Amino acid sequence: MTGYVLVLPNSSLVSRLITNMHGVDAGGVRRLGEDLAERLGTVGTEEPIPYLPMTDEYYDHSIALHRHVSPGLTGGAAHRRRRA
Repeated sequence: MTGYVLVLPNSSLVSRLITNMHGVDAGGVRRLGEDLAERLGTVGTEEPIPYLPMTDEYYDHSIALHRHVSPGLTGGAAHRRRRA
């Protein structure tokens, strides 16, 4: 599978994955471009993903999450702030 991910620098927004690009015709490319333009037009109003800050409170110097921060959680959920 071939794919591209739209990642916005210095953001905590949900990425968009575009897959199966082989064989996409001009109309498909145009629609993808329109979709991406619409996405870029809304990034200022999207709710960011509440990731933990990259500080010593949460991460060690090798950028590993401290064990006490998210016990029992794995993956992306371990790196997100939890609501009180």
